Amino acid sequence: MPEPAPTTPRRFPMWETVAIFAAIASLWPPYVLGWEALGWRLACWAMLGVMVAVLVRRLLAFERLKDEARRTHAQANEGQQGRDRLPWEPPEEKRDA
Repeated sequence: MPEPAPTTPRRFPMWETVAIFAAIASLWPPYVLGWEALGWRLACWAMLGVMVAVLVRRLLAFERLKDEARRTHAQANEGQQGRDRLPWEPPEEKRDA
């Protein structure tokens, strides 16, 4: 019997994803359908504020992920000096000086 696939934790909250779709949907009435009601324009401006908040949160999250990846990479390569060997390069031969 196969084991269920491991689930990865969500990096972003669900409300951010829903807010992105809601912001896109809020653009349709005033700009695509041409509905000129003030409420639709206010909804667009409100969703613009939400999108700025989501953008800032995601930028900060990516910065944290980048820093975490750098720390992990630095810990894995603590004893090594120089650059990493590329997969197609032959291993270096150790020379006794």
